[in-house]
This record gives sequence, C-alpha cells and structure tokens, in this order.
Amino acid sequence: MFFGEHEHSLDEKGRLILPARYRAAFEQGFFLTRGLENCLWMFTMPVWHQLTARLSESGLTSLPARQLDRLLYSGSEGPLDKQGRLLIPPSLRSFAGLAENDPVVVVGVKNRIELWNLDRWQALTAQLGENGSDFATALGELGLDL
Repeated sequence: MFFGEHEHSLDEKGRLILPARYRAAFEQGFFLTRGLENCLWMFTMPVWHQLTARLSESGLTSLPARQLDRLLYSGSEGPLDKQGRLLIPPSLRSFAGLAENDPVVVVGVKNRIELWNLDRWQALTAQLGENGSDFATALGELGLDL
C-alpha cells in the first residue's frame, strides 16, 4: 500500500526522482498512464497485470469501458534508472501539466502512485477542504463513514 506526499522537480530530460520509500516496489518496472483529474497514475507491474485482467473482461459495446481503455492503455512502461528516476513521456507530461524544473507532487494512493502538477494538487486539496461536508455525505452514501 502506498501513502504519503512528496515534492520533487522534473529535470530537463523529463525524469522524476521517485521517493526512496517507494522504489523497492518498482524493481520489476512500472506502468505510467493518464489518470483521472489530469494527474498521472503509476502502477507496479503486478498491479498493472491485475488491472488489465479485470479490464479485459469489459465489453466493446460499453462506451465508459472503451473510454477507460483509451485513457489507461495510452501509457508507457519502463524501469526506474539506477538513481531511482522514471522517464515521463512528453504526451503524459503535457496531459498532467508537468514542465521541466517545475515541482511535481508524488502522492501514494493505495495501489498506485499519483503524479500531480503542484497547482492542480493544491486546488484539489483546497476544494476537498472547502466541500468537506458534501464529501463526507458522499462517502457515507458509499458506506465509508469515517
């Protein structure tokens, strides 16, 4: 399980240092793809294989399933380099609003790592704070009373 929030900068080659606490989980490589709310999702290869097995069960006639396939399968896989960096392809950087030398927020979320543009992350967390009671009601409807 991943958790925590870290901030690193994207270098001039589009590489990002993954926090040391996460690196061992990615020894077999990673799959990096578009996520929801314009962030990037990074999965370990075992989790990615589990997810693709579940996605393969969806039918071609379902528009939401096709859209999710397009979103996720447009990603890329790779290894971390010896310094614990991952290369983020230009198309994924553009999608997430990540730019050279700008801060990137690395967030551990259960079975994945999310990579966020700092401004987008701050806006999202501010919105969650401002709409806390609405958020709590929606969580309660999902059976997730805290």
